[in-house]
Amino acid sequence: ADLDDPGGRKALGRALRRRAPEVGEAVVESWRRRFISRGVSLNVLSGVVTYTSTLGTELVGRYLEVGEGATPEEAQRLAERSTRVVVNQFEMSESVKNYLTWRDQTLRVVREEAGRLGVAREVVAETSAIVRASADVSMIRMVKEFDVQRRDLQRTLEQERAKLTHLALHDPLTGLANRMLLLDRLSHAIAGTARRTEQVGVLYLDLDGFKGINDTLGHQAGDRLLVAVADRLQGLVRPSDTVARLGGDEFVIVCNDLLAGEQALGAFAERIRAGVAAHRADVEDIPVSVSIGGTIAVLGDEPEHVLARADAEMYVAKQRLSREGRAEATLRRQADDAAALADSMRTDEQPDA
Repeated sequence: ADLDDPGGRKALGRALRRRAPEVGEAVVESWRRRFISRGVSLNVLSGVVTYTSTLGTELVGRYLEVGEGATPEEAQRLAERSTRVVVNQFEMSESVKNYLTWRDQTLRVVREEAGRLGVAREVVAETSAIVRASADVSMIRMVKEFDVQRRDLQRTLEQERAKLTHLALHDPLTGLANRMLLLDRLSHAIAGTARRTEQVGVLYLDLDGFKGINDTLGHQAGDRLLVAVADRLQGLVRPSDTVARLGGDEFVIVCNDLLAGEQALGAFAERIRAGVAAHRADVEDIPVSVSIGGTIAVLGDEPEHVLARADAEMYVAKQRLSREGRAEATLRRQADDAAALADSMRTDEQPDA
């Protein structure tokens, strides 16, 4: 027996280091047999598998020979070039098989070299325990990496789901609630009137002269105006209210918890009208005005029917505004005609020079 190597520990370590490349090739070959039949190419991964399997066996042999474990750099390389690559490419069950293949191939070499070198039984048992522990640590590290990626994927999916939900329920231009979300909230608000005395009002808004703005300044200017009005409306309502855009230049506000019914809704409509009119949108300094129709929703109302009533009231308001505008224009024209006639008469009455 070697006095410097009782039990053959160092000799076994040297033998393992010498045969480490053989273990790496055996692991790769096992992978090939499992995956080629499935049409999976290992050209890219075979180098990684060979490197990590060889290094794993090399580290066990070095520990036996000189008592040195893996350096931080080697541990990092094993993590980056095995665990993360394997996790990204294979299912967990297949990854476990890969680590077990390395374990079994390394134990095979341990048994063969121990028999050839006459290594003491306790050294063989210790070495086998080290190999199994190394495989266990690698699998635990792999499972942790799977968990990290699963949590990251879950977080990403939740974020994407939230984005999709937001897109499905909100107007893409203004970020306001769309018709689907509006109807849902209005339905809940109507159902809630059965449990409280406050009422629910609905205001239907339409921008005055919006088509002319689009035709004159272009659709981009029109879009900027819509966004500015949407922001203004959100600043005028209460947190419990809902502002929605139904498309084009039509907006709807659901006013919850009205204490005085029609009177409160009318006052709220005037506040909205005045607030929008006082706001100068940053689009060619355009003055903005809205026509507003309102209605009170009662228990049993269908949300669509409530919107239709408010829309009809808005149309009446717009017609009234149109008539008032025409009357005002007529009065201005008559005043201009009268002034022109007076000027003409004064000119006729002046004596000749």
